[in-house]
Amino acid sequence: MARRLREHNWAATALGPIHHWPASLRTATAMMLASPAPMVMAWGSEARLIYNDGYALFAGDRHPGLFGMNVLDAWPEVAAFNAEILRLTRGGESISYRDFTLHLYRHGRQEPETVYLDLDYSPLYDDEGEPAGFLAIVVETTARITAERARDTAEQQQQLLINELNHRVKNTMAVVQAMAAQTFRRPGADQDAAKVFTARLIALSRAHDVLTRASWESAGVAEIVAEVAWPVDMSGRIQCQGPDIRLPPQRAVALGMALHELATNALKYGALSRDGGKVHIQWQEVDGKNCEITWREAGGPVVRLPGHRGFGTRLIERTLGEQLGGETNLAFAPEGVVCRISLPVI
Repeated sequence: MARRLREHNWAATALGPIHHWPASLRTATAMMLASPAPMVMAWGSEARLIYNDGYALFAGDRHPGLFGMNVLDAWPEVAAFNAEILRLTRGGESISYRDFTLHLYRHGRQEPETVYLDLDYSPLYDDEGEPAGFLAIVVETTARITAERARDTAEQQQQLLINELNHRVKNTMAVVQAMAAQTFRRPGADQDAAKVFTARLIALSRAHDVLTRASWESAGVAEIVAEVAWPVDMSGRIQCQGPDIRLPPQRAVALGMALHELATNALKYGALSRDGGKVHIQWQEVDGKNCEITWREAGGPVVRLPGHRGFGTRLIERTLGEQLGGETNLAFAPEGVVCRISLPVI
């Protein structure tokens, strides 16, 4: 642009030859040409445009035709806007806009292109201190605005899908529950089994609720413990301690189901089946890779090794341990059940 400046026929304009330019104009031009930011000047009674390489890129195929033109003729589609800028800056005002919308013809398009711009206009003064034009910094933000809007649209669509998924899961669980109720209502059906099945279905539903609130991205261990594990209110008998650790969806659901089985067992046979019995749940992050959860019962009846491996034991050992890449250890110590679970957090 410095070369174009030297080669342009300024003598045919009101600015006159470059060697006759006032010091204020030469100084402003030199500063602008040296700047990496897209900058443009409109100077003199004819508001002639002088700009740097950054602005040339912004102008697209309108460059180099804009160089040396009157600003109102150069961008006729926004002539009214530029006329107002001239009026304000010639009155000594500075103006700024952020993500300002203009509709410009660039890049040979038949229809105007919507562009978003950060604009900063400052008045320029001649050697006598009189307003002679303006200097503008023009930073296009179209790419950022477009990306943000696309992201917002994608997030809205994702939320709609999540809401629909949650609605369908709820409907499916309601159907399963209704089928189970009809099945267990038959003569000779095991009503205790019906209650256990319904409780497990409710625990699964609560685990899904936790994840739905977090858009199915992750779930906090504390939230899982608080909302999934307890089939009844055991306020004061449950001690929970641990930092904010989040688990991916599949591991969060499996942990919730495992804690539900432990809580149900504690309520029926373990520490929560007797007054004064307590459960302590503690979790911590290890090496930034794993979450270690310890379930420890105390104050209940003497624990005896069960005669068979139930659903809860299989869930803890197979689902958490084998399928999800974790490690589990379930110990039936006489003083209380202790279960240690280690799950990857990523």
